[in-house]
Amino acid sequence: MKKFLLIIVLCLTFSGPAHALTQAPVDVRYADIQTLTGLMEAGILTSEQLVKIYLERIEAYNPEFNAVNFINENAVNEAIALDMLRRDGKSKGVLHGIPILVKNNIDIAGIPTTAGAKALDRNMPLNDAEVIKRLKDAGAVILGTANMSEFAFLLRDSNSSFGRVKNAYDPGYTSYGSSGGSATGIALSFAAASLGTDSNSSIRVPAGGANLVGFRPSFGLISLRGVLPYDTTRDTVGPMTKTVRDSAIIMSVLSGNNYAMNTYARDLKGKTVGVAAGFELYPPVADLIRDKIGQMERAGAAIVYLDNFVPDPYIWIAHETNGRFTMCDAFNDYLLGTTGPIRSFTELAGASGKIMDLSERLSYFNLSGEFYSDYMQKRKAEYEEYVAGVFDAHGLDAVALPTTNHKVFELVNRTETVSPGSTIASAIGYPAVSVPLGFDSDGLSYGLEFMAKKNNEGVLFEVIAGYEAIDPTIRISSHGPSLYEVSAEAGLLVENHRYLVSMKTPNVQVRKLIYENIEYFLNYSDNENRVTDAEVLNQKYEEIDIYAEDAILDTIGDFLENGNNKAGIFIKILLIIAGVGAAGFILLRLIVRFR
Repeated sequence: MKKFLLIIVLCLTFSGPAHALTQAPVDVRYADIQTLTGLMEAGILTSEQLVKIYLERIEAYNPEFNAVNFINENAVNEAIALDMLRRDGKSKGVLHGIPILVKNNIDIAGIPTTAGAKALDRNMPLNDAEVIKRLKDAGAVILGTANMSEFAFLLRDSNSSFGRVKNAYDPGYTSYGSSGGSATGIALSFAAASLGTDSNSSIRVPAGGANLVGFRPSFGLISLRGVLPYDTTRDTVGPMTKTVRDSAIIMSVLSGNNYAMNTYARDLKGKTVGVAAGFELYPPVADLIRDKIGQMERAGAAIVYLDNFVPDPYIWIAHETNGRFTMCDAFNDYLLGTTGPIRSFTELAGASGKIMDLSERLSYFNLSGEFYSDYMQKRKAEYEEYVAGVFDAHGLDAVALPTTNHKVFELVNRTETVSPGSTIASAIGYPAVSVPLGFDSDGLSYGLEFMAKKNNEGVLFEVIAGYEAIDPTIRISSHGPSLYEVSAEAGLLVENHRYLVSMKTPNVQVRKLIYENIEYFLNYSDNENRVTDAEVLNQKYEEIDIYAEDAILDTIGDFLENGNNKAGIFIKILLIIAGVGAAGFILLRLIVRFR
């Protein structure tokens, strides 16, 4: 039956006449990966449509927000090929047909990896980065690359020689950095999800300012092959998504572990969460955190307040900037996997087409060994041991702390970002994630960070899934409205159709209506009568007897297909008895006849 549904869901070709605006009977701004996948599997949406919808949104809104700097010119064709595979019942994985944006310091074959510097716009990677290979193997469409703070240097801002990224909730404010384009792009629904990189707080802080889930994995968990380096003692790749489950899906693809199962049917009962206290907070952030912690307690979490969570003796280690020691040598190693005019860090430092001055970093060539001195490594190990001791002493599953403790900066009035998480998780390699906290009176977004012990991503996903369950609503920016309107009739047809394709044994009437619905969905963009046609199809849904069986053989076939069903086993036994009886009767007649 599943095979039957798969065949009828995508029974028609996906290419069609060009049109000015791609429309679908769903608003993609409110859809997460799981929803989009379900729509494609049901024949309501194709990957080709989805890619075109996102590309048209980028064309409409990116000029103001500057979140995307390169587009994958083959994205539509790749989506069509994936639609054909789905039509043939062949799914590549959990991201089949899902468009993803990627920070422009991660190698994508065919697109220059610039890290925000036009000086590198003729340098091309020889291969996809390992994380891109994993996304593609799971069926993702790489839609394009996201702008960033140049060379990932700044947390307070995402400014580069490609221009400054604006905040998705108010373009007069910062997107933060360095993964600002990855954050703003998803907040404005330029793709279903994105990848960023996090050295200090470069995923989590932009996610907080964009009302997203921004996940920093344990240091070393995700491959950095093909990622332009900044601080090799802290760099990691991670997802930026609208929901916790989306984050778990992408983290599962990147790591090879199954974290998605940690987000199903989870609540906070039995979880112990430490709350790092003592920060000077922007009053609305303090109020939002107080409210959320109260909700977590009412949802069953045990709350432990932690004063002076990062004591003074460890502060200087946590704030140590390691990139100046590691970037020069690591960049030269990275260039071995590229082609192009820039062949060394020295050449990059002297090149035009960048806004950051790299000359000071030239003095740190061959000095990475000094940073890795036995003394520094010992102090870092002591710090990690201290934090682990706090977890163990209180039986903590996670620690919560503000993603930032100040009001979002205006673009014209920026200062240094205060991100408590950069002094903890980043310094000792623990996994941490910023989840949506809420908005202030100006409509600006803030995040709440959760951190778990190293390699405890599964536990961290359980905690934040329970947190999200308190209020699972997807909230979107008003600055990127939908380019088309979905009528109530079309929305109702989507729900009716999804019910029909979920039926285990659809009868003839149901199957006929499924075909008609799919025809409607595949021609939705070009159909000038889409509203009235949806009304007709909805009326047919009301009139057919969706429970009538068209033949008794359908029921028998279903019983036989489910051998573990008691009724199915009973029917099999009856058929065997009938068969044996019939054979015996024929044999007896033959014996009597030829005696």
